[in-house]
Amino acid sequence: MQSQELPPNPGKVLSALLKDLRLAPVGLAAAMGISRARMHYLLKGKTPITPNTAIRLEIATGLTAEYWLQLQAARDLFEERLQNAAEFEQLCRVNPTVRLSHLPERQRV
Repeated sequence: MQSQELPPNPGKVLSALLKDLRLAPVGLAAAMGISRARMHYLLKGKTPITPNTAIRLEIATGLTAEYWLQLQAARDLFEERLQNAAEFEQLCRVNPTVRLSHLPERQRV
């Protein structure tokens, strides 16, 4: 398994954005229609960016919901690979001779 750099925590990205915008977390929470507690957990990385949260962030910040979800997915995949590396090392491809020409290039492993 290849070693990669840990993707940024979406909460840290959000925290940096708040700093750049000179906006208090409570202000963003109000704009997003979420509680201050939920905002706190997002900023600390204690709760993930869900599709609902991503849409709220898109409306409030102008950064797409896809952007926020991709940040979360990258982090989740990295952590999953790290936590279960030994188990994944034991797995093998079902049929390595199957042609994957029907898949876009970026989806092939």
